[in-house]
Amino acid sequence: MAVNNDQVLDIQFEHKFWLQVMGDHLYLILNSLSVFEKTELRKAFSLIRTLEELLQRSRLDSTPNELYSLSQYALTSIKKVRKFKLGLLHRHIEEDLNSSLSPSTLNHMISEAEEYERILSEHLQISKSLNYSALHYHLFWLPDIVNHAQQLTAALDPVETGLQKRVQDHITNIKNAYLKALELVGFLRSKPSSFPALNRFNLGVGNQVHSFLGFQKELQSMLITHHVLGTVSVLNLDHMIREETYYLYKLSQISEVEAPDINPVQPRIIQKL
Repeated sequence: MAVNNDQVLDIQFEHKFWLQVMGDHLYLILNSLSVFEKTELRKAFSLIRTLEELLQRSRLDSTPNELYSLSQYALTSIKKVRKFKLGLLHRHIEEDLNSSLSPSTLNHMISEAEEYERILSEHLQISKSLNYSALHYHLFWLPDIVNHAQQLTAALDPVETGLQKRVQDHITNIKNAYLKALELVGFLRSKPSSFPALNRFNLGVGNQVHSFLGFQKELQSMLITHHVLGTVSVLNLDHMIREETYYLYKLSQISEVEAPDINPVQPRIIQKL
């Protein structure tokens, strides 16, 4: 199996990030389900056990062959996770699902499972690079950040008007960035992989995401010390911060966007509380 050290480090990083993100999703689903959803609760518990085992494997020093094997197991498991989430979404929009998660949030969770599936499939093809264009990351992550901000708006107590206003400002900026990214994708049909206006856009988006990440970290500190009112979940906010950090990290690898000062693969904060 012809792989270089960079490829080994790339896929190990992706495993550490995505397996924890997928686990976050299942914990959030678990916390959202009514005690009457016994079948769905059992499925979530079972999938959590599987993903936690794979996550621990991803944190070990591994040979290329071992990482290839991990990708195979992870791909099989993530397909089961995606199927589980799709079942929940189906029940949410066509039947009665006793869950506090919105259909849109479940939809984003499904998209992220599909993104990890794609990365795994490309790793198993050996020759594929795991780095993509900046616009790929913009189109994937900007709608997710909007969803994160909307979740925070809903979870903040109505008396937290100052924080609510700050979140709304971020939503407006990120939505506008997403609309511009949609237009810029069309410009690539003329064949340039990069051009000055795109480089400026990347930096602008990077600054916006860094700003939102700074707000989230501030909110996290207030949440842990009980200085903010509302129902914001420590686990969910930590999950959001991890995803925004990953987005910035990937942009920093392929553009002039500044790298984040947080490690996107660090263990979830709920384990430290």
